[in-house]
Amino acid sequence: MESDPIGLEGGLSTYLYSNGSPLNWFDRFGLSPADVAIILNRFDGTVNRMTRDGLRIDNWILNNTDSDRFICSDQASEVLNDLTLKGDLKTDDKWAFSMKNNLQDKEWYEFGHFWVEGVSLTNAKDPHIILDPWKRKSVLTYK
Repeated sequence: MESDPIGLEGGLSTYLYSNGSPLNWFDRFGLSPADVAIILNRFDGTVNRMTRDGLRIDNWILNNTDSDRFICSDQASEVLNDLTLKGDLKTDDKWAFSMKNNLQDKEWYEFGHFWVEGVSLTNAKDPHIILDPWKRKSVLTYK
């Protein structure tokens, strides 16, 4: 058992990577589950706030039927801002987040869609994270 190999760069608690309990939890493969949990918690918090404030509803297909609610691009932008602009997302690894869309695959009359993707810049073993607030869905993919 040892503390976080990146030392204090991940925060003052060098056992955060093991949820503060290194005897019970460990990151044998270096997959940074604490980072993923922090990112998914922020995503859930942002989606919950937008829902509570009436900016979106969980019946995703109806989000575009009311001008008072955010469409998918607004929701994705809100998630991206909460992940990047607040400056308080404390993860062990450095992450990059960007808004993605499928507009290039659509004709002018078809609906496009927007979501947020995150990748670790410092740990190749971390998952690629897809965050879709419109559908309240997150997907983790590993190489």
